[in-house]
Amino acid sequence: MKKILLTLAILCCFTVLTKAQFEGSKQIFESPKLKETIKTQKIVAILPFEVKISYRKQPKNFNPEANKNQEESMAKSIQASMYTFLLRKASDYTVTFQDVDKTNILLKKAGVFR
Repeated sequence: MKKILLTLAILCCFTVLTKAQFEGSKQIFESPKLKETIKTQKIVAILPFEVKISYRKQPKNFNPEANKNQEESMAKSIQASMYTFLLRKASDYTVTFQDVDKTNILLKKAGVFR
């Protein structure tokens, strides 16, 4: 019985600590002009995310170029995942979401994104 109670206590503490860690890392930005902007904007573009892969100890045969390519690949993958997630909830929003391929082409033409 004591082992069960001890296990439950540890599990509860771990759950609370884990939840606190994730809650503390959540960052929400809301523009001060959001309510005014929503009235005029109809399309929202999802930009590629900034991804940095780092290691405590650099692995053998580390290739900085391959690491950079992996970061760019992950950034586009996260962007596409966010687009898919938002499309599933499109009925909850008053805007439409621009296709990520179109967004990336426009960013590339503007010289903002490789």
